[in-house]
Amino acid sequence: MEIEMETGMLAIERKNEILAILQKEQRVLVSELSKRYDVTDETIRRDLEKLESEGYVKKTYGGAVLNQNTKVDMPLRIREKTNRSEKQIIAKLVADLIEEGDRIMLDASSTTLMIAKELKHKNKLTVITNSVEVLIELAGHEGIQVISTGGNLNETSLSLVGNAAQKVLNGYHVDKAVLSCKGIDIRNGLTDSNELDSDIKNVMYSCADTAVLAVDSSKFEHVSFVKTMQMKEGDILVTDRDLSKEWRAFLAERGVRLVVPEE
Repeated sequence: MEIEMETGMLAIERKNEILAILQKEQRVLVSELSKRYDVTDETIRRDLEKLESEGYVKKTYGGAVLNQNTKVDMPLRIREKTNRSEKQIIAKLVADLIEEGDRIMLDASSTTLMIAKELKHKNKLTVITNSVEVLIELAGHEGIQVISTGGNLNETSLSLVGNAAQKVLNGYHVDKAVLSCKGIDIRNGLTDSNELDSDIKNVMYSCADTAVLAVDSSKFEHVSFVKTMQMKEGDILVTDRDLSKEWRAFLAERGVRLVVPEE
């Protein structure tokens, strides 16, 4: 594995940081990155070539831009670093909706990982999840029984997916399923970037009395590759800021409760 002697940073660590910068700023310049990491322009170009081959970026003259292809799923480690303050707001709001004694399902998103952190003060919870990170986060916490779906590991999202995971989920009925997505709009509903994770979310949705949809404001009016679900009466949509009149009217017509921070 490549190591830059000037900084001691592993190439993979640097590439992950570059991805995080791209997630925030949408574009990067070779000259700026080489100065930032104290490496040669050629080293940065190799990083960008690798990221392009993996589908995350498109190289441009002098730099690169984030690939907006909705089929590409950004690694969980990168998504954890984006929109953190918005996700933290959502996590606290969702935690307030979870009551002691609830049986819940949590999907394998960066938003629900933050929600899991907020649930640690709860007692008498049963949490069923396909998220490796959520399993680790809640492991050994008194008062919370954690059930893993098992299944095939999706290394990008650190999720357990496939028929085995779906079969386990279908064996349970829960009070609430807490789900996120890659995009949401009025016409297409909730959308995601890959079918395997989308299938799991659909199963969780069908196994719960109430779906709590935790979606940060950057996801609105974006449409990803796979249609996951349309919102229905009784769902709760939780986001980090108020929505437009059009959205409020749409949710009211559908019977979906909107939860946003108090002004």
